[in-house]
Amino acid sequence: MKTSKLIIGALSAFVFSMSASASIVDLFTDPAGGQVVSDDTNGADADNAANFSESGSFASIIGGYRDLKADALSGASDTGACDTGDDCTVLRVLNGRLTFNNDTGVTGTGIVQWDGQDNSSELNHGGLNNENLYTQEGCGEGCDAFVFTVYQSDQDFPFLIGIYTDENTFTEFLLAANAANEDEGTDYTSVLDFAFFENAQALGLCDAAPGDLPAGVLDVNCGTSGDADLSNVGAMQVVLNAGDAPTVAVDLEIGSITKTGVPEPGMIALLGLGFAAGGLVRARRRKSS
Repeated sequence: MKTSKLIIGALSAFVFSMSASASIVDLFTDPAGGQVVSDDTNGADADNAANFSESGSFASIIGGYRDLKADALSGASDTGACDTGDDCTVLRVLNGRLTFNNDTGVTGTGIVQWDGQDNSSELNHGGLNNENLYTQEGCGEGCDAFVFTVYQSDQDFPFLIGIYTDENTFTEFLLAANAANEDEGTDYTSVLDFAFFENAQALGLCDAAPGDLPAGVLDVNCGTSGDADLSNVGAMQVVLNAGDAPTVAVDLEIGSITKTGVPEPGMIALLGLGFAAGGLVRARRRKSS
């Protein structure tokens, strides 16, 4: 039995778009039959046929390949199959959605990586071969932000977004996502400016004390050689329910991830994910028709 559900629509593949020919991170439409991983043993596990999967090559995924890894951390049990209601952590891609489920009492983490064909949950920091996120088609004069929508969630949960130029040049944000409820006719559209990743050190965010970070930012980790360069990206990853205080029994669903040109250039905004202060974030709640 699931105790909570989070639906995030368009972390839409970090799709960057201002037109129908949007550049994509992941549309979550391939493979057509779906991709699923699950874990029913507590603690970080080595990759195996159940808890890790790499899928590709598909034009709907940046770099062609997507890695999924499920890790149950506590409360899991191996008494039955994960798809029949056992105490498991499950991460699934199917029909344009990324779904992450933790059964009642289970705390688990889901990892999604875009790092080329490496067949491993060990991040290949150069796997995307120097992708330039600014100049991809679909953003008019150039992409400068990630866009996604939070459709539904009945719990807050932490998640990490990491952009890597190489092993020592990167920016990782650990963020707090707030609850939303699509069933009540509301969703949250979120925009995260590229400059947020490229200027983290200049903004004094890297390894800052929690009390010195903007609301909704739990932690910022920067590479020893500097912030990520969005014109030279070697890998990307999202870690769901990340950090030192993951949420118990959190379930969520994410739509495709895209990128866009920001209507207000230079505005750093992460909408609907808990950012409410510091001039970095603006939240917009929109009624569904």
